[in-house]
Amino acid sequence: MYLRQGWLVGNGGLLGAWLILGICLLITTTTALSLSSIATNVRLHAGGAYAIISRSLGKETGGTVGFMLYLAQSLAIVMYIFGFREGWLGLFPTHTPIVIDVLCFIAMMVIVRFFQDLAFKLQYLIFAITILSVASVSHIPFNTHWSSVNWVGNFGGSYDNFWSVLGVFFPAVTGILAGASLSGQLSDPREAIPKGTLSAVLVAGSVYAWLSIVYAGIPQQELLSNYTIMQSISVFPGLIGFAVVGATFCAGLATLVGAPQIFRALCIDNILPKSTALQHNHNPLWLTGALVLLGIFIRDLNSIAPLITICFLTTYGTINIIVLIEQQLGLLSFRPTLRLPQWVPLIGAIGCITIALVVNPTVSLLVLCIIGVGVRRLSGLDQGIRQDVRTNLFLAMARWAARKSMEEHVVEGKAWMPFPIVPILTPTTNTVDESELIGLARDLVMPNGTLRILSIQPMTTLPVPTSIFIQHSHLDPSAPEASMQIALQTLFGTFWQPNILCMDTKQAQKISDLDALWRTCLSQNIGIIYRSQIPHTVEAMDAIHVWIRPQTPHWDLSIAQQEGSLDLALLLAIQISKSQNLPIRLVTTLINPDEHASAEEYLDGLVTLGRLPKNTSALAFVGNIWTALPQSPRVKIQIFGMPSPLNTTESVASTFIQRVESSTYGTCLFVRGSGSENLLA
Repeated sequence: MYLRQGWLVGNGGLLGAWLILGICLLITTTTALSLSSIATNVRLHAGGAYAIISRSLGKETGGTVGFMLYLAQSLAIVMYIFGFREGWLGLFPTHTPIVIDVLCFIAMMVIVRFFQDLAFKLQYLIFAITILSVASVSHIPFNTHWSSVNWVGNFGGSYDNFWSVLGVFFPAVTGILAGASLSGQLSDPREAIPKGTLSAVLVAGSVYAWLSIVYAGIPQQELLSNYTIMQSISVFPGLIGFAVVGATFCAGLATLVGAPQIFRALCIDNILPKSTALQHNHNPLWLTGALVLLGIFIRDLNSIAPLITICFLTTYGTINIIVLIEQQLGLLSFRPTLRLPQWVPLIGAIGCITIALVVNPTVSLLVLCIIGVGVRRLSGLDQGIRQDVRTNLFLAMARWAARKSMEEHVVEGKAWMPFPIVPILTPTTNTVDESELIGLARDLVMPNGTLRILSIQPMTTLPVPTSIFIQHSHLDPSAPEASMQIALQTLFGTFWQPNILCMDTKQAQKISDLDALWRTCLSQNIGIIYRSQIPHTVEAMDAIHVWIRPQTPHWDLSIAQQEGSLDLALLLAIQISKSQNLPIRLVTTLINPDEHASAEEYLDGLVTLGRLPKNTSALAFVGNIWTALPQSPRVKIQIFGMPSPLNTTESVASTFIQRVESSTYGTCLFVRGSGSENLLA
């Protein structure tokens, strides 16, 4: 802003400056939106953009791109130090430049090492001074003769120079990752990163656009030759010099705090050689300082800026690609509270790749080669690098392709998606009961999932949209139960194994020992959803009740997930809520009224961490489920987690269902998870 904005207008004129600014802000804005979308979907830890990339594409890709981001931020510190020197020389022109650079570097290192809180507190003072400095030159447009305004520059008469100017100016808009790089130190990164990042883009874009107008009436030659033009035209020249010194120094401090955080995250994940030794104490800070000191002795800002630009563009492009991929896959785990149209990350990704190649093809290809070598090296080393997230992403892509090839590996965690199997064991077809059972499976896999139907005769009409992929198998009508048992055993261990058995009361009548069937399913890693319809005596409310098992005395979410049904029950509620537009209400019981605060915090945590719909509410009764059921409001759908232990032959689940049926009305869904589902993925 202080040293290159006038130079930008001198090269391109007002319209040319706005064009470059628009290109930069387009990429920055789309990336900021993509970054914010991801931040509202995952719980970010230390490492910022590196944490995002590694969680989505694996430690290999994340580690390589993360190192390039670390390199870019380290060199950006050099750029800030050079800017500090220019501002200092404006105040004290007789001082030696190299001495200023080294002393500035030493001061930054001392503050970050011993007084890190001061680095953040200074930001508020410098922000106020920066606003005043912009105001001090804002009188210029009102005194300008617009007939003499430099509307269109010639960029030195060279087409290539346009991209060179863009490459030099682009680091001015790369500060949007400064906050994300401190994700490990933010109390609530899910809320802070979107607000801070998008606010930064808005403020920076407005200031740069206004300053372009300020410089438009100044002679072109003066803009090109005088890097301290802002000081020359200011009402208070001394304020500009102080603002340059303060702003560049504080920007360097903030980056010097964030860059070692990325380096430490890389070491913790064993990405770099000697990672165990490098991550301890203040080694990341010392190594970052050594890299910055090396950059200082290069002594050329314009040669450093394009490298910074390419490294940032690589990171930005990767973030946009991650959002684009996850949107296309339609993963159930991708439920950001900030949803974006697909064209936002698409424009961001294409823009980053295109501009990187045009600005400096040589550096771009070099960075691409480094990334390729880095990914190959990290993929070939067995250093305990977890590849589960990346593998899950690849397997999710394979699931999409498997709708044609019908081959898939069973996966868990982030890439888990419901694949229900629906047995139709009655001799009649297309009845209301069968349609509602298949409709339940349809709601579970919407919008474009897969389900398998086992029936004793063909199903000619199904209440399922064409976007859902259906596998239909026929059973022996003379022995439907035995045929279904054989089908389940055959499907177990296949490439594409169903993971949920959907049944209802009518189909269960054809099974001699329902609890034994369910125990077989659980032993084969297949969850259960059982639908029971009890006629209403009163009109039901448009809502879904999810009965949450009381967690006395701890109310710990991690313990509750181990019970086996919580994750599947809430994921089922989310899907039905979306397909039928019904609000969700979490219902639990309290043994003691004193538990109300703990229960409320627990349910709020479920809503927040599970990214449940915003209109989700909660309800608690004192007592147990059997005293609460008659008191609860009548709703269209109720979801219960049912007990079904594997180490007993007793009819525990059936007994529980019968008792619930005698105590309530409406559509009741009884679920038992397999353990593969994960609400928080």
